[in-house]
Amino acid sequence: MSKLKSKDQRRFVSLIGTLNFRDLGGYPTTDGKYTQWGKYFRSDSIDRLPLESQKALIQKGIGLIIDLRYPHEDPYSFYEELGIKYVNIPFLNPVKIKEEAPKSLLELYCNIIDKNQKSIYQVIQHFIAEKDKAVLFHCAAGKDRTGIFAALLLDLVGVSQQMIAENYALSATYLHPQLEERWRKLSVRYGIVDKAILDSEPETMLAFLQYINKKYKNTEGYLKEIGIENWEIKLLKKKFIGNETNGINTEV
Repeated sequence: MSKLKSKDQRRFVSLIGTLNFRDLGGYPTTDGKYTQWGKYFRSDSIDRLPLESQKALIQKGIGLIIDLRYPHEDPYSFYEELGIKYVNIPFLNPVKIKEEAPKSLLELYCNIIDKNQKSIYQVIQHFIAEKDKAVLFHCAAGKDRTGIFAALLLDLVGVSQQMIAENYALSATYLHPQLEERWRKLSVRYGIVDKAILDSEPETMLAFLQYINKKYKNTEGYLKEIGIENWEIKLLKKKFIGNETNGINTEV
């Protein structure tokens, strides 16, 4: 794995109330194109956004928020006032992490895509259905649940797996100021004792993508397995690929 490159300030979105808000645009694909800026955003929880930051979502062109958390994880309702569509499709209930006791984050991610295919199908359908506006998808830290969907989107359109892994690993960089606070919260609230759950090592994401390749052939094969049609996959790719070919900062 190459050393992580510096932060791309065009990709990182400095938004008061969040730490890990990022644009998935500007990544080169294997066919010489780039992912489209301002189409898909990933983030940690947005339940603490002040009014100024809430309005910034509108300025970013976001028309749909996909919340991957469970209802007990700090709900919010400002989207109603802003007129942004909101869907809640929960994954990875923190209450059950300890009792399910995955041996590693890799095992946790593999279990998610194998055992939550109906919900993943629903999220992908929302990605496809949103025609004109940008989509923001988030969980609590913007690392695990969010990281899985970011990886699926980027891998589908042909971004290199190394870049996907580097994108995943940036969560630790941005979340670092609050890692200890988040750990204490998890420990007190859910009784989780394994601190490794806070990691986002690039090797974990690489192994996860290799798991998808081995079991489903590739991400496209996985999406077909869960019921996404060929025409839907083509539409999703088309929506995410931009026309820019020059002047793009391809750093993470």
